[in-house]
Amino acid sequence: MRLLNKRVLLEFIEKETVNNGIIIPNSEKKKNTGKVLLIGEKVKAVSVGDTVKFHQNTGMKMTYQNKSCLLLAAEEEIIAIL
Repeated sequence: MRLLNKRVLLEFIEKETVNNGIIIPNSEKKKNTGKVLLIGEKVKAVSVGDTVKFHQNTGMKMTYQNKSCLLLAAEEEIIAIL
């Protein structure tokens, strides 16, 4: 698959965290961290493999190579590179 323009495909990063000895499962957390899988030809700020934070209610959920992913319409929907 080849993305056009400024689109970015992210794979959700799902980690269980421990808070004061209590394990918080992924289903109880908001999923807004991802790893960049593919980028469009006009993307300049991020690279494939970067771990990023993105706005919560953005993008389109999809499956790519049996992975749960998010397709962002533009790299501006990314908040930070971690």
